[in-house]
Amino acid sequence: MIQGTPPMHRLLLSVVLVGCQAGQMASHTEDFNSPKWRLAQRERAATADTTVLQKVAERFWAARVSEDWKVVYEHLPAKVRGEEGWEAWAEWAAAESPFIFEQADPGEVEAMDGFGWQSVAVRTRIRRFPQLEARELNRSDCWRKEDGRWVIVEDRKEKEQLPAKPSTRDLLAEELVRDVHAIVNIAREERNFDRYWDHSDPDDREVMAREQFEELHAEFGFFGATPLWIEVVGDSARVQHEILIKNLHPSLRKMDPQPAVLVEEYRRVDGTWYYDFNTAHPSATSDDAVAASEQPS
Repeated sequence: MIQGTPPMHRLLLSVVLVGCQAGQMASHTEDFNSPKWRLAQRERAATADTTVLQKVAERFWAARVSEDWKVVYEHLPAKVRGEEGWEAWAEWAAAESPFIFEQADPGEVEAMDGFGWQSVAVRTRIRRFPQLEARELNRSDCWRKEDGRWVIVEDRKEKEQLPAKPSTRDLLAEELVRDVHAIVNIAREERNFDRYWDHSDPDDREVMAREQFEELHAEFGFFGATPLWIEVVGDSARVQHEILIKNLHPSLRKMDPQPAVLVEEYRRVDGTWYYDFNTAHPSATSDDAVAASEQPS
């Protein structure tokens, strides 16, 4: 109790204090969900991942050069390892793996959002033609987390589905795209075509009537979009997300929504991000994250 303060004044003071506290709490809540705050969380996690992945990659390449197949096997994706166990895979690798690596010099790692990128200088020869001279190459390796462990991504098509390395991207803008992506997908899920239209690329809206837009997008129901990664390079963005899609044709209404993984594009126009439903626009391109795994030095 505040001594010497009349009851009515104490009541008013309490209301003011409670209001200030509520305002501070609301402000902190907004800060915790701001693009800068979210990016700071991503960067903090990325720093920890980078430290771990650097050691993982060094261990992997030491094992690859010495052909310690058990260790190499530990860092392969589950779909590559198969179900026969490491000994069966090691037997195949010792006889059939395309390359012998005589030397490897792993460079610095970049990691972000459960993905990793690294340039590795190697000296290699073809296993089936050991008489040929060894070649010196620069590999652009990609890694990803699988069930909490780092695995190397060597499949070319899978690498093409990964974002560019963080140093080439606009990471803060990715958080702005995340917000627009959420708005667009809530509008789709609620079938709010006016809001969906308002957040679509102005250039696209010039070549398609509003009624045609709704007719095109009303054929399917979209539910529960979850971003897997977001990439912003310049004024272009790509978002890979997992989503449930349902064909709303009357003959298919009894079917359950089906899961799909899609990559959608966004564009920045006059400082504002929009969903780009016209894929004729040039998309953001990933540099060495989607390049061939081996390039001559």
